[in-house]
Amino acid sequence: MQIPEPTPESDQDRSLRPIALFILGAAAVVYVISIATGPSQKETDFLQTNNAAPQQVAGNRVSETSPSEARRTPEFRRGEELARTVCASCHIYTEPELLDRVTWGMEVLPDMALWLGLRLNDKDPYDELGLSPRAREAKVIPDEPAISAADWRAICLFYLESAPSLPAPQADHAKIETELPGFDVELPKFRGNPRTTLIQIDPEQRRIVLGAVGERYTGTLDIFTHEGVRERGLRMPTPPVAMTIEKTRLVTTLIGDYGPSDELNGKIVQIPRPGSTGVALMDLIPNLPRSTDASIGDFNGDGRDDILVCGYGHMLGKLAWFENLGDAGYKEHILLDQGGALAARTLDWNQDGRLDIVVMTAQQREGIHLLTNLENGEFEPRTLVEKHPAWGFASFDLADMNGDGHLDIVTANGDNGDFTTHIAPMKNYHGYRIYVNDGAFHFAEGWSFPVNGAFKILARDFDNDGDQDLAAASFYADYTNSPEEGFILFENLGDEGFKPRTFADSHIGRWLTLDADDLDGDGDIDIVLGSFGTGSETVPENIREIWRTKGPPFVILRNKTQN
Repeated sequence: MQIPEPTPESDQDRSLRPIALFILGAAAVVYVISIATGPSQKETDFLQTNNAAPQQVAGNRVSETSPSEARRTPEFRRGEELARTVCASCHIYTEPELLDRVTWGMEVLPDMALWLGLRLNDKDPYDELGLSPRAREAKVIPDEPAISAADWRAICLFYLESAPSLPAPQADHAKIETELPGFDVELPKFRGNPRTTLIQIDPEQRRIVLGAVGERYTGTLDIFTHEGVRERGLRMPTPPVAMTIEKTRLVTTLIGDYGPSDELNGKIVQIPRPGSTGVALMDLIPNLPRSTDASIGDFNGDGRDDILVCGYGHMLGKLAWFENLGDAGYKEHILLDQGGALAARTLDWNQDGRLDIVVMTAQQREGIHLLTNLENGEFEPRTLVEKHPAWGFASFDLADMNGDGHLDIVTANGDNGDFTTHIAPMKNYHGYRIYVNDGAFHFAEGWSFPVNGAFKILARDFDNDGDQDLAAASFYADYTNSPEEGFILFENLGDEGFKPRTFADSHIGRWLTLDADDLDGDGDIDIVLGSFGTGSETVPENIREIWRTKGPPFVILRNKTQN
């Protein structure tokens, strides 16, 4: 199949972009400053509270004050001090330079005002933020403002005067070679409008398990041979997003609501593994917040397999382990009572014979945390890495990347799907990173590779040379200017760093997920990429058309190292 090249941005579009962003930036300043200053018209009064009199921000003459002059005003300095205390009470302080002025003005600041209990005219804040009924019942928004209108105006002034007009560009990186030595690229016959949410390799049975979004946001689960031939399929109540393969069953995480939600529609189910018998679909743990991952393990030492669940949710998520009570079902033990638990790994971190947990959180306080098993299912939490809420953590893996005997953390941070009223800008801090473990619970950022929209990463020895390489996928890649970033295989060259490679026509899919294991039993690690073929307006139309009409749900990168 002939795959079209991405349509490059025209010179005219490129020249007009700064002008458009300048206009949007000016509009953002006028919008937020005007609604924060309390004009009398309700339709533009963002912070109208209890008939409060209009107040000025920096003299209410924003256009007559240069940024450098504004930064010397007492109001500006007060806004910075407030931002470092008020904003940092819920998450790590976010520097104004991390987002452009349009994003601060049109997205972040208006939403943050609502979260702080500052009312947007007569509109319902829960409706404005798209929150679910369960969030309303929990009163996640305070009934009374947590901050005065005057203080909020100072915070708005600080951010809007400090933020850059244009998003900062990505740093330069090594050229990504469009060849993948040692791998054959295989596309299945199964084509068209892929919406893959799960790829899992079953190396023992040499099969691929594929989960996807079905009609009306239900789910499907399909089994393919190692050659990419579909064998069977099942309908799921909601899309499958994670799986643990056991001897006789597939323990599957169903997300519930695919979009942000706090409703309890997620669940953990079991399905007979091909060749086994049993109920086609059986609930193990229902009524979960939006669930993104689950792991099986004995967390209290009673000899039964318990289940760890990442209930990402939205504002009311949790990380919990469910104690297996045999015929009595499961008993919940909450470990983290907050939204954003995204993915977890279980292992005996300190070699004391008990299963510990490493979990990534990607909401509010983004970070990676170690939960040490103290005994009988009690855990002690410790934060290993913590980042600001715009960081966009999306995936992690654990591997000894430098051969010193300590497990390091490799991450992808590039979730860029937060905003609704305008297209989210690229962020120059998105990319892939290694946090190096010194063996004493200190993880320092080592190697990094900047990539727009980095979303998935796995560490494996793909070339059988004894060190760990990296397979990485970007869901929010810049398909106009650097489509080769959609998938990258990083070859570990030791002291020389990593060599980035991809395959020709890698933009045939929008890679949401991937898995890596020995699919065909020949002794080397293969890769299967899963495509969710929808695209925003930032993706060239000819590429979106290929995704819609001919895009494969997955691609097999068959490793030929042993051949």
